[in-house]
Amino acid sequence: MILFVIRRFNDIDHFAPIIYKFQKQGEHEVMVLCQNPDYDINQDLRLLYLKNHWNADIRYVYDVHKPGLARKMLAYAICGGHRSLASSREGLLGNALHKAEKTYEKYLHDYLFKELTVKKYFAENWACELLEKTKTSMIVFDFAKERQYVTGALFSAAKKLGVPTIAVPPGAMMYADRVGKMTDFKDYEFPDYDHYQMQHHLRLDLTAKMGGPRDKMEALGIPRFCREWKPVLDEIIPRTISREKRTPGKINVLYFDRPITSGMDEELTVETIKGMANLPFVNLIIKPHTRANRLGYKQLASHARVVTEIDSLELIRWADVAIGTTSSILIDVFLQGKTLVFPKYFCEYDMLVEEHGACWKVNNPRELFDALEQAAKNPGAKPYSEENVQELLTRLVYAGDPNRDVLAEHTRFIAEKSRTAE
Repeated sequence: MILFVIRRFNDIDHFAPIIYKFQKQGEHEVMVLCQNPDYDINQDLRLLYLKNHWNADIRYVYDVHKPGLARKMLAYAICGGHRSLASSREGLLGNALHKAEKTYEKYLHDYLFKELTVKKYFAENWACELLEKTKTSMIVFDFAKERQYVTGALFSAAKKLGVPTIAVPPGAMMYADRVGKMTDFKDYEFPDYDHYQMQHHLRLDLTAKMGGPRDKMEALGIPRFCREWKPVLDEIIPRTISREKRTPGKINVLYFDRPITSGMDEELTVETIKGMANLPFVNLIIKPHTRANRLGYKQLASHARVVTEIDSLELIRWADVAIGTTSSILIDVFLQGKTLVFPKYFCEYDMLVEEHGACWKVNNPRELFDALEQAAKNPGAKPYSEENVQELLTRLVYAGDPNRDVLAEHTRFIAEKSRTAE
């Protein structure tokens, strides 16, 4: 059994294509375990697709093995049993259950999860029993740290039982000369994974220079953006806002917000967004960063429409022009053939879109507003070539080989490194 251990939206984005490929091939048993009890696996569209179309086994890790009454009760409590009970009732009973659920969330949830679940009842011994029960041959983690949820218990159990572990990175790393804000591999606080699947050779080389174990790393491309998964994801994400009637005389502009980092100019950022929103030919939407799902600067909400519940893929369908800096979601802008405007003055780092000349680079608000005006007058026009875009996609998504079968290589790598293959 190959276990995929997930935590949150972004990680699932990059795991789902690999799980899909395993299920499609049908050669290995796969189980998907969510260790974040607050993430609703029954509402995630990608997980629902894997479950309904490919019969994927997807559960909370706490429900897979829960010997004894205490573990059964904890698993029920922390994995949302209280929420489903409250939401299914109406009237006076429903109100009472809803208040009880809110009280539980405020006063009991953290204690039950951190003090009892993680530290006592779902620790290393439990994890060993789980791996033996499921006959696990490999555990695939995202870039999880030991202190997060029950990563430590699962990882130490894997080491104890000789089960190999692989770390798959979320995101795509769009920086040209660094791996985010990290300067030393130790800063990641990773457990000692047996293998690391990197997206592309630049990420691998930079990580190795930071002290990462080069002999454990292999660049295999990015599953999330590869040609096999794109039509599948297009089918999964429903059309909603993209079906809305367009405003005559206006272009749809999508701004991808980002977390605040040192060096960002709050006043300039807010004034730019305000200026864009006031352009008579612009219909502006702001999409907060998916990890936090909230704005970096709250005051932006008073200047434009902020959308948190619609998938970024659907928002790009809606848009004529997308504006962003560091997020890997910008790759979807290229895949949909939309125009990417890169506000260099928003970003304190050098980015790969800039290095490859695969963006409409602007250096100040005036240049940004002029670019949007040109885009409104000449829909679809871009001051960068499709050739530059394809070179960037080959480097990032296909790790330098445009003919690479990304999903097949990921599944091959995982299967070959599993204990059953030894």
